[in-house]
Amino acid sequence: MKRVYKKHPVSFAATPQEGNSMKKYQFQILSFLLPIILWEIFSLSIKSFFFPSLVAIVKEAFDNITVAKLLTNVWATLSLTLISFLVANFLGITFGYIISVQKKVSILFSFTNDFFRSLPTIVTFPVFMTIFGINDFSKILVTIFGLFWIVLFNTINSLQTLSQARIKYLKSLNASSIHIFQHCVSFILRKNWITTARVSLSLSLFITTTQEMVIGSNLGIGRAIVDAKNYYEINLMYFWIIVAGILGYGLNWLVKAVEKKLEL
Repeated sequence: MKRVYKKHPVSFAATPQEGNSMKKYQFQILSFLLPIILWEIFSLSIKSFFFPSLVAIVKEAFDNITVAKLLTNVWATLSLTLISFLVANFLGITFGYIISVQKKVSILFSFTNDFFRSLPTIVTFPVFMTIFGINDFSKILVTIFGLFWIVLFNTINSLQTLSQARIKYLKSLNASSIHIFQHCVSFILRKNWITTARVSLSLSLFITTTQEMVIGSNLGIGRAIVDAKNYYEINLMYFWIIVAGILGYGLNWLVKAVEKKLEL
């Protein structure tokens, strides 16, 4: 007796999950192309010297900027940004943890933290310039000073939300201090750090480029923008602004990649 096998129709239709993923990519491409299209339409409609088309911007950058010059300026800004970011986060998280452990110290330190956190970083430029001179070291210190208080504040606030009942429960099970730190404090710090990193990394880039434009430097994206503006090289000025935006977007993407890696 022969067995009869039923043939099941093969479907090439996309599953709902694949369809949603495809729509997501379509919207991402559209969000990338939309500002470019709008800029081109606006620049072609007004035909102003101060609003060149993207084609003209890219063409002039290709003719006047070498790859070495591009990478040198990007690295000059990126290196100061990352050094300031890493040092400020290390100090902010460390002191934030130490202060949050002692409630009396936390209360005593609250006014100082609120005051310096509310202080505009730009007003500290003259202080650091007078003491340390106009160099990269003083620029790094200014950026660290601006970021430190934000990281410190967010670290203290996040540790205050830590469940004391959970800690007491672990202590009742004779859990060691290292075990409590790994399973309670460490998780809160990692989760808080991702949120803080997005803000502090963008702020670090902002302060660094601002110093390059205001204080002055030999290299950097901020210096390149000012030079292009002073010589009325409008196309190059917009090019360096776009480079700064791409750098900021890349740093934000890096934080998201770290968040995904940590699975927070």
